[in-house]
Amino acid sequence: MSSYTYDARQDYAGFENLTEAQQALGDQINRQARQDGSDRKDLLRAADAPPGDKAALAEVWGGPGAGEEFLR
Repeated sequence: MSSYTYDARQDYAGFENLTEAQQALGDQINRQARQDGSDRKDLLRAADAPPGDKAALAEVWGGPGAGEEFLR
């Protein structure tokens, strides 16, 4: 199981430290992942969002350093 794929109880762990825009993006990705089984990292890569927002969510879901790919 990918670190980007949690069960529904853990979907929003760490969101309290994100901006409203980052939380909205994360919620959108969580809902899509639950609906069709997509991997959150793939959805995050495909999202039309600022790199900083993607990086912040990557750090929440993938751990420290996971956001670097979005900031290059």
